[in-house]
Amino acid sequence: AQRLVSYWDKRIEIFGEAKAFMRLTLDEALADDSVALSLGYVRPTGQSDSTGRAILFMDFSQEGKADCTSFSLIRTFW
Repeated sequence: AQRLVSYWDKRIEIFGEAKAFMRLTLDEALADDSVALSLGYVRPTGQSDSTGRAILFMDFSQEGKADCTSFSLIRTFW
């Protein structure tokens, strides 16, 4: 139960109360993050770990190339 509470506490911190409970889609919670999403900051590698979870590549060289907040970048891989 504590993990679930921690998840929602962090989601509220990152998305804010207005968006935390919206669906994570481009037309709802991520609607204001199109610039950050278009940077290619997070990319799938096409690989997975031993339990089947996707392995992502985070290209930190993209940070600072566009006018977006740190929280917007964080939301791109939430």
